[in-house]
Amino acid sequence: MHKPSPIKENKDTPKRAYFDKNFFWRINVSELIADAGLILFSIFFSRYCFRDVDILHSLRPWQFMSIYAIVVLTLPWYLGYIYAFFEEYYGKVMMRIILITFIIIVLVVLIYMIRIMFSLHWMDDDAKPDQMENIMGMFSLFLLVLGPMMCIGGFVAGKDDSEPAKKASDNDASPTAALMIIVLAIAFLVWWSSYPAVQNHGWLEILIFFGSSFAAVIVFGIYLAIVTFLKKMGVYAYLSKFAATMFPVFIVCILVLWSDIDQHFIMEDFGNGGQMSLKYAILTLSIAGFIPFRLIMLFQPPLRFINMAIGIGAFLFYMYSIKP
Repeated sequence: MHKPSPIKENKDTPKRAYFDKNFFWRINVSELIADAGLILFSIFFSRYCFRDVDILHSLRPWQFMSIYAIVVLTLPWYLGYIYAFFEEYYGKVMMRIILITFIIIVLVVLIYMIRIMFSLHWMDDDAKPDQMENIMGMFSLFLLVLGPMMCIGGFVAGKDDSEPAKKASDNDASPTAALMIIVLAIAFLVWWSSYPAVQNHGWLEILIFFGSSFAAVIVFGIYLAIVTFLKKMGVYAYLSKFAATMFPVFIVCILVLWSDIDQHFIMEDFGNGGQMSLKYAILTLSIAGFIPFRLIMLFQPPLRFINMAIGIGAFLFYMYSIKP
C-alpha cells in the first residue's frame, strides 16, 4: 500500500519578533552612546568639517592611508555583523534592502578611496621618497581586496553572537581570525619589502614571503595568549562587552570623518562650483554612507522607541550644526 508522503517541513528559520513590548520602552546603551558621540562630534568638531579646505588637505599621505586602513577593515566587518543580527528578525524584503544598501556603501567607499589614493603626492615620481608613505601606499592596494572580505568575518561573528550556543563556544578559529592573520601577513610583507636591501636582492623576497606568514601566526598566537590570560583573570568578558558597547560610536565617527575626507571629490563630481551647502552636505553624507547607515540603525531590533527618538534628534542636531 502506497504511503502518503509526509508534509514538507518549512526550512525557513522562524524569525524573532522585531517588536517586543518588553523592549520597546527600554534603552539600548550602545545606541545611546553612539548618539551622544554624534552630538559631541557636532559641538566640538563640526566647525572643522564640511568646509572649503577639508581634512584631506591637512593630512600627510601616510596619515590618510592609516585612516584608509581603519575604514576599510572596520566598516565592512561591522556591516556584515549587523546584517547577520538583523537577519534574525526581519524578512527577505527588508534584508534585501539592507543588503543592497550595505553593498553600495562598501563599493562607494572603495571607489572614492581609489580616486583619493591615486591623487596623493606619494604616487608622484617627483615627490620626495618617504618609506612610511610607500609602505602605506602598497598596503592600501591589498586593502582593496581585503576590505570587502572583512564582511565575511563580521557576518560570522554576528551569527555567533546571535546564537547563545555559539557565543559561549570558543570561536578563535573563525573566519575573522583567519582574516586577521592574512592582514598581519600582508602588513609584514609590505613592510619588509619596502627596504632597499630586499628590493635589490630578489631572493630575499622569497624569504620574507614565508617569514611574513610565520610572523603573522606568531603575533596572532601572542594575541590568543593574552586573551586566554585575560579570561583566566576574569576581565575578558567585561572588556569584550565594553568594546561591543563602544564600537557603534566608533563606526559613526569613522563615517562622519570619511564623509569629510571624500567631500572634495564628491563636490568635483556633482558640481556646485566647489562650494558647500546644506543640500550638498546631505549629498556627501548620503554618498559616503552615513545617512543610509544611520537610517537603518534606527530600526535595530528589537525596536526601542526612546533610542529611535534620540537617534532622530541627534541626527537633526548634527545636520543643523554643519549647515553653512
